[in-house]
Amino acid sequence: MSRCPQSTGAYSVPFAYGPDPCLIGTASEDCRRQYLVTWLSIRSAWFNRITASTASPVHPRMWCGFLNTILNPEQVFSGSSVSSRQLNDAMDLFGADFMPLHVTAHQSPALLTWRDSTVTADTLTAEHICQVLWDLAEHNFCFELLALDKQMASAAWDGDSTTREEVVLRVFAGGAGVVLGSEPFPNQNRGLGALCVEDRTPFVEHFHALLSSWPNAPSVLQNTLRMSAINTHVLAVERSATLFYVQTFYDTYGRPPIIPHHIPKCP
Repeated sequence: MSRCPQSTGAYSVPFAYGPDPCLIGTASEDCRRQYLVTWLSIRSAWFNRITASTASPVHPRMWCGFLNTILNPEQVFSGSSVSSRQLNDAMDLFGADFMPLHVTAHQSPALLTWRDSTVTADTLTAEHICQVLWDLAEHNFCFELLALDKQMASAAWDGDSTTREEVVLRVFAGGAGVVLGSEPFPNQNRGLGALCVEDRTPFVEHFHALLSSWPNAPSVLQNTLRMSAINTHVLAVERSATLFYVQTFYDTYGRPPIIPHHIPKCP
């Protein structure tokens, strides 16, 4: 990043709306399965919680600790000092409703839901893992963009939050369905991740229009991107918008943002 981070927002320390996919993707095979079992056990409930207006993000270290902890139900509910402390810390962060999900997820056999299928720790395939990591990157990007826009365009949110939220949701190919995690897993790259420039152009326009109202937005983002624009111009605007977003996020939160990825080609 070209500049040192500045504590300009409500969250002056790094935060995360979901686990960093790199945390899971770079773990050992055993740890990766443990992390995935824990995450899939709370995924739907967590998305429902953080879409509430009162929800707050979690420090990345807390996600690491939560995914890395398997609470023994006999010890947890017997009042063991260590387990009780773990339980209280986790409930403070994730809410009491999450703990039964977390505990029962590691009892055998735990049935987990991924999109429209039911899996267990033993039946998680490489394709499932790739899809979950892609999904985490996609949702972290969505929630991070929403959070940063609420700081950069606070006047617009104070004036008409519904309209401003619609402006942000236009950036995502699936709109609100992507944010809520209710969209089926896509079978092709789309939105900002579309492989064809012509397919990306409408979303690049929505993204650049959103960022144009932020403080210190570069001049190239101030002009409307016409659908008939040549590819080289679209790519230049896309690059400028991306660099501005990444830098602004880093300056605000002190870490790089999680960005969307292409749909993985699994082995």
